[in-house]
Amino acid sequence: MEMEHSSDMTTIDSYFTTSSTSPCLVSFEYGSLVKNEASNLRCNMYKDKKESIEQMLVVSKGNQCYKGKLNSNALCQTLLLVRNKRTNKQKSIDSTSEKSDYVNDLNMVFGSRKAKRYSELSMRMKITNSISQDEAKQILAEMKGQAKDIIDLKASSEDAVLQLLPPCNRDATSPEDVYKAEDILSEMEMNSLDKAVSLLNDENEKKSEFLQAHYNQIDAEENTDKLKLLIYADSLLRFVNMGAIEIKNKNCLRNICPSSRVIGTKILNDFTVLTGNTRNRPVSYKDKAVCYLMVLILLACNYKLNLELISSLLKGYHQKKLLQLCKTVGLVASTEGKQKVYMLKVPLPKLPALPFKKKQPF
Repeated sequence: MEMEHSSDMTTIDSYFTTSSTSPCLVSFEYGSLVKNEASNLRCNMYKDKKESIEQMLVVSKGNQCYKGKLNSNALCQTLLLVRNKRTNKQKSIDSTSEKSDYVNDLNMVFGSRKAKRYSELSMRMKITNSISQDEAKQILAEMKGQAKDIIDLKASSEDAVLQLLPPCNRDATSPEDVYKAEDILSEMEMNSLDKAVSLLNDENEKKSEFLQAHYNQIDAEENTDKLKLLIYADSLLRFVNMGAIEIKNKNCLRNICPSSRVIGTKILNDFTVLTGNTRNRPVSYKDKAVCYLMVLILLACNYKLNLELISSLLKGYHQKKLLQLCKTVGLVASTEGKQKVYMLKVPLPKLPALPFKKKQPF
C-alpha cells in the first residue's frame, strides 16, 4: 500500500498483504534496543514443522540470543508505515506483532467470564513484569554502589591500620628500611633525652623492669641513640599503663617521662584527644602507642622483640590482642634456642583486618 501526503488529505495507492516473510514488531521484556545497535543484529524467522501456524523469531548478536513466539491468533491488525526519505513516499505494510493488549481490551468488553479472568491475569502479569524490570534496574544500581562502598571500606580499613604505625615503607627490601628513628623522634626531641641517658648509665640509679631487661642488649657507649629510643619506649609503656584519671591530671607529664618534659608533652599530643579542657585516650590511640612501643624496641634491639616480656609488663592487653598488633607492625614468630621471639622480616606480611573499634572511650 502506498500513500501520498498533501496539505488536504492522504490517499492510499497500494496495499502490501502479509506474506510468509512479512515484518513484525517486537519488544524486549527486560530492556530496549539501542538505536545504533540495530544494524548489528541478525534476525531469523522459524516455523514449526508440525504446526506451520506457529512462528518463532530469533534475534542474535554475537553469543547473545533472544527468541519469542509470534501471536498468530490476533483479533486485530497492525500496519507498519515505511517512508522513503528520498521520494517522500510512504508504504503501509501488513505487520505481524504482539497484540495481547488489543486482545485483552476486546475480552474485557465482549469476552466470557473465563476470558475476562484470563485477560485480567494477563494484564496483572504484564504490570508485575514491568515492576520487576524497574526493581531489577534499581537493585543493579544499588549493587554497583555497594561494590564501590566495599572498595572504599576496604581502603579506609587499611588506612585505619596504617594510622596505628609510624611512617612505614612496606616496599622495603631490608628490615633497616622499614622504619626510621628520625621519623619517630626529631633531633630536638632526641637531644632532650641526653640527661635521661646519663641517668640510665649510672649504676646507682634504679632502672625500670623494662629498661633493665633491654639495657644489657645494647652497647651503651656506642649506641646512645638506641638508649634514647628505649627511654621513649619506656615512657610509652608508662603512658599505656596509666589510668584514665591519671592522664587527666595536670601533673601527669612527670609520671610519663620524669627526665624530659618534651617527651611527655609529645606523648600526650600524639596519643590522646583533647576535648574541651579534658584529655581522653580512645582505644585506638592506646593501640597506636603499643605499636610505636614495639617499633622502638625493634629499632633498638636488632629488630627482635620478646613478646612474653612485653605482655607481662602491659596492663589490660591479652595475648590475642598483642599478636594482632604484632601482625600490624609486621612481626613474624621465630625461635632462638628455646626462646620464642618475634622478628621484623621483609617482605612485610599483608596488613590484618581491623579487629578493634575506633575512637572508643577509654
